[in-house]
Amino acid sequence: MIMVDASKHQLELDEKKKKGLDKQLEFLLGRTERVEAPKEPQHPKTNWDHVLEEMAWLSMDIESERIWKLAQAKKVEIRANQATRGEKRVKDIESQSKWKLAQAKKVEIRANQATRGEKRLKLELDEKKKKALDKQLGFFLGQTER
Repeated sequence: MIMVDASKHQLELDEKKKKGLDKQLEFLLGRTERVEAPKEPQHPKTNWDHVLEEMAWLSMDIESERIWKLAQAKKVEIRANQATRGEKRVKDIESQSKWKLAQAKKVEIRANQATRGEKRLKLELDEKKKKALDKQLGFFLGQTER
């Protein structure tokens, strides 16, 4: 019987603990809004209050200046990228035009070399023809003199 009473007593204690935990959980979960700091009573501003206000203002000012500087840096970066892209484009166009000019010169030189070669071959052929004609003329003259 003592065991039964002890187990009943233990069950009752467990239920009380469970109810207490449930209440704490409800209390904690019920607080969805932020807890505000207790308001201080009204008093005349002291030097320290002015210092705290100045510190709060200064921190907001520094933060806004930081944001502004980051925005300005981003603008400068964009402009610098655009400028370098423009310079690159100009250099690319210049290099392409130089390349095209070099290609045209190369074609012209090869054409000149071909015509020079043709002229040289023609001169050699003319010389051979002249020698052959001279030889033939010499042969005919030799025959007529006899």
